[in-house]
Amino acid sequence: MAALASKLAQMQAKACDAARFAAKHGCAYHRALMEKNQKYVADPPTIERCQELSKQLFYTRLASDTFLAAFLVAMRHSGRKRIK
Repeated sequence: MAALASKLAQMQAKACDAARFAAKHGCAYHRALMEKNQKYVADPPTIERCQELSKQLFYTRLASDTFLAAFLVAMRHSGRKRIK
């Protein structure tokens, strides 16, 4: 039981350190990330561009789901023995 309490104290200390690090460096990280991804930002944002991106995301998700479903069906059928 003492080992578990010791492990809990270690985990709490690590979590506290991580929270302090994020509080100290989070703003700079966010700023750098935004600058890095600036090429993907459309200025000014328009309704047409939003709708276009929404359609692209929808069809990307649809294609991904369709591929996954086809893959799972193929895997299910590959395990079956065929009877002649």
